[in-house]
Amino acid sequence: TGHGCHALTRRPMTRPATLITGARAPVAIDLARSFAGAGHGVTLADSVRGRAAGWAGLGAVHPLPAPRGNLPDYAAALGALIQSGQADLIVPSCEEVFHVAAAAERLGVADRVFAPSLAVLRRLHSKISFPALLAELGMIAPETFALERRVDVLALDIPPDQLVLKPEFSRFGTAVLVRPIAAQLAQWGAAGDGAGNDTRPTKWCAQRAVAGQEICLWSAARAGRIVASCTYRPAWRHGASYAFEAMDCPAALA
Repeated sequence: TGHGCHALTRRPMTRPATLITGARAPVAIDLARSFAGAGHGVTLADSVRGRAAGWAGLGAVHPLPAPRGNLPDYAAALGALIQSGQADLIVPSCEEVFHVAAAAERLGVADRVFAPSLAVLRRLHSKISFPALLAELGMIAPETFALERRVDVLALDIPPDQLVLKPEFSRFGTAVLVRPIAAQLAQWGAAGDGAGNDTRPTKWCAQRAVAGQEICLWSAARAGRIVASCTYRPAWRHGASYAFEAMDCPAALA
């Protein structure tokens, strides 16, 4: 494939074998039960121990090397599961989808992963490029400004208490500042190389704060057609939400 990996042979399809990654997540347990109920052979895998999957009686979680900074070994372990016939379909459950997609591209089996390509994933998850995509599609999105330097936020003609500052890539709202007060903004701006340049490993952006009700939408699509969707609101939080309330919101689905 040009990456030092051999092309993987395909075996005759019998009982479909589904590999679910990110087994530490509760949603992985739900996915495993659903696929097993549909007649699939199911294997769970993760780079950390998935205790909840064991408690749920879903069998052992196949260990994978930690992918961060170690993609070749991660890809090799994923390839071994495919070669052993345990991964006709690979279903990532959480943010490990980036590593799974990258590994599958190296192995030449991206078509087995139930996720978009790595390039599409990056565009959809970037807090800078996603609002631009929404605007291209004629949808409403908050004004978003890429910050090449931390001092750039001072040049915006928007008061800080009307802004949200966030890393381009983050999870669970990590490091996000919502309507920062002067002291928060000063502390945030002090980081860097002393010349106002941002030395963090990811870019930052500023968005105009939008007031309203938070609605979450989860959907699955095949070939551009939505095949499953649910709309819900966060109910209880500890950083990220851990309890949810289903709601009906036809506009979100549309």
